[in-house]
Amino acid sequence: MDLKQNQITLGELLKNPGARALLTRRFPKQMRRLPPAGPAQTVTLEQLLAFLKPYVPEKILRDTLAELKQLP
Repeated sequence: MDLKQNQITLGELLKNPGARALLTRRFPKQMRRLPPAGPAQTVTLEQLLAFLKPYVPEKILRDTLAELKQLP
């Protein structure tokens, strides 16, 4: 999957079933809190990673990025 140098939006990621499943599996609490539409959909992957960094181990973030890149 082309992550557009981490500038892909959350809305774009969630349109991909594989990316949606991966993000839901890795970050279940955060994904449940996400509204189905609205401003959260325009957050970039870079912004999301910066937000999660204090709460999620670096290895999980790196592994998630690597898996997202492998998706079609």
